[in-house]
Amino acid sequence: MYRFFTTLFLCFSVLAAAAQNSIVRTDGVKLDVKVVEVKGSEIHFTKNAENNGKLYVISKEDVVSITYQDGSVQQFPPVSAPIVPKPSVVYNKGRNIIGFRPIDFAFTNLSLLYEHLSANQKVGIRLPISIGISHKEIKGDVYNNFSMLRNRTFSTGLDLNFYVGKPDRFRYYIGPSFQLGFFRYITDYYYPSPGTSLPTSIGTQYAFLLNNGIWYQLDKTILLGMDFGLGFQRRTMSRRYYSDPPTSAKVSGNISIGFQF
Repeated sequence: MYRFFTTLFLCFSVLAAAAQNSIVRTDGVKLDVKVVEVKGSEIHFTKNAENNGKLYVISKEDVVSITYQDGSVQQFPPVSAPIVPKPSVVYNKGRNIIGFRPIDFAFTNLSLLYEHLSANQKVGIRLPISIGISHKEIKGDVYNNFSMLRNRTFSTGLDLNFYVGKPDRFRYYIGPSFQLGFFRYITDYYYPSPGTSLPTSIGTQYAFLLNNGIWYQLDKTILLGMDFGLGFQRRTMSRRYYSDPPTSAKVSGNISIGFQF
């Protein structure tokens, strides 16, 4: 008789265990429950350890799976957070750019530029203007590439820029550049009388270059630009060193900050 009741108890225990459901939460905790209903985004269940019939609710977002008494498993894939696209800056379609070149301030020059773009933004015509302020006539080699910056009184020019690729925030261009500038300098080739100062001379520079550079749109209107050019220059001076050639190589480069509208 004892064996009969023991066997019967074990059978009921196995059946009761088999009738249980289990919920695995996203934090790895396993709950022994009886699932009452899966409705919408919620799971309603009672706990097997409690006999009071209290109903609990859990969100599907907090559940990995449910294992039913028949062995079937219902999976709940994790709900990924919606991807909020970052606000993109659409390239500026304005055809006018006004900018300045901050590096020239180190040489006491005020350098501005204006560029007008074609309707399809494939071609740009640029007019740079630079004015020397608070200059002191500097003695030295007037043929190096920095003498024009140090002694400049006024310069201008004309750039023809051909933009490569479709209009976008990053633009690359290449094209010819013509520069015209005027400067002051002092040369000790001519020795004045004792007690007198060296004379100040005036020079003119013409330069032709193959120029290339970039514009990058930082936000809706502000641009950052860099350019580099290589070519030759010719200078005419009221006084010059006898051995100095009037024509020499020319290298140019600058950084610009612009506003497009």
